Amino acid sequence: MLLHLPDQICDAHMHFGTAITGIDMTYSLKTLCRLLDKYHLSRAAISSLSQKSSILKLENRTLLKYGKRNRALYPLLRTEPSNYLKQDVIADVRKNLQNRLIFGIKVNASIDKVPITSRIYNDVLSVLDDEEAVLLLHCGRWECMSGWKYGVEIAGKYPHLEVILAHMGGNHPDHSYKAIRAAKKYPNVYLDTSQVMQPEVLRRALKTVGASRILFGSDVPWGGFLQNITGVVQAFDSEKTIRAVTHDNFCHLFKK
Repeated sequence: MLLHLPDQICDAHMHFGTAITGIDMTYSLKTLCRLLDKYHLSRAAISSLSQKSSILKLENRTLLKYGKRNRALYPLLRTEPSNYLKQDVIADVRKNLQNRLIFGIKVNASIDKVPITSRIYNDVLSVLDDEEAVLLLHCGRWECMSGWKYGVEIAGKYPHLEVILAHMGGNHPDHSYKAIRAAKKYPNVYLDTSQVMQPEVLRRALKTVGASRILFGSDVPWGGFLQNITGVVQAFDSEKTIRAVTHDNFCHLFKK
């Protein structure tokens, strides 16, 4: 029996650009858009892979340009943490959010080496809270830098900010189960499925926080789209649940 993919899939966690993290990676926006077409994705939240400020600046401009033309793309800003201390950057974030050119920001503290609770992020998080925008937060095993606890702390401090804990809190049951339990308390915390390959973790999230706070994510190009969507289809028996996770919840959070 062939796998039946859900219709109009929305992906809350995709990347493009050039990364140097021990594994050199280049994945163009055109290549990503071809993937969207191939699998009939209807929407995707996109952020840059890069770490260098000069490349990030260029890739953010490219993403904004594509986002204006391609209604399927929902840009998330990614920049060096120190840039959020600049008032012109904060003003641009607010303006771009209000004009629906971006829909939030992506933060990966494992790469940036600045936790989301640092004062560096105070101003931008306040703007995101004002605009009821999205923070997609990488959660990893480096707990003192990218632990899921920081995301929950931010959600409590900024109740109108929509916090997505990537990798369901850390991409390992030891982290995910704790993150899932903690997320239950905060209605503005969502869990994305990217790189979570254990069906039981996804089922635990469904049982604990409900289908309305789980978002499909693939982490392309680090993750394989088919690997990740197959995991979701395998974990959830209900078509209604699969529809919520792969489409409805994204549409609720990311509004154009």
